[in-house]
Amino acid sequence: MDLNAFLLFERQCLEKLREAVGSVTRPNIPEAAGKLDGEAICNWFFDPSDGFFHDRIIHSGEFIKVYGTEAAIPLWAGMASKDQADAVIERFTDSSQFATFIPFPTLSADDPSFEPEGYWRGPVWLDQAYFAISGIRRYSHAGLADKMTVELFDRLQGLEGDGPIHENYVASTGKALEAPHFSWSAASLLMLYREYGKNF
Repeated sequence: MDLNAFLLFERQCLEKLREAVGSVTRPNIPEAAGKLDGEAICNWFFDPSDGFFHDRIIHSGEFIKVYGTEAAIPLWAGMASKDQADAVIERFTDSSQFATFIPFPTLSADDPSFEPEGYWRGPVWLDQAYFAISGIRRYSHAGLADKMTVELFDRLQGLEGDGPIHENYVASTGKALEAPHFSWSAASLLMLYREYGKNF
C-alpha cells in the first residue's frame, strides 16, 4: 500500500518538474502506463469496516489486518479522501494505539505482537512519525500536528542536550534504541521543524 502511495507522489513531483522546465517534452508513454489513480489505490487498500489502510494478499485480495504507521503514507501523499483521513486520524489519536508518550510506534501499542524495544514492531521511527504528522497537518489538523511535533522534540532522549539522534526510540519513555547519529532520523526532525506552525 505504501509503495503505491510513494509511486503516485513521485509521479506528481515529476509532473511538476516537467511543467517547471516547460521546454522538455513528455516521453512517449502509452496512456495506460501513465495512469496512477490515487482514489482507486486508496479505495483498494482502505477497509471501511475498521477505517484503516491495510495491505492485501495479492491472490485473494484479503486484507492483512495489521495496524501500522504505514497507513499514514496516503495522508502524507494527499491521496486519501477526507473521510478516510479522518478515520485513520481517529486511530492515530488513540492513546492505546498510536498516541503514546512518544507518538507513532510502528505498530499499534495494543497489538499482541507489539515489542517496545524490538526493532520494527513497536519502536518509534522518526521517518514514520514524520509521515504521520505531516499527513495529519495536510488534512487541516495543524494544531494536532504541532502538538505531536512538540511531544517528539520535548520527549526524545538526548534531543535537548548534545546527545546523538538515534535510529528509533521506545514509545512509552523516549529512550534511544538503535544506531546513533542516524541520518534519516535527523532529516525527519528537520522536516518536522520546518513544517511546525504551518497549515497546508
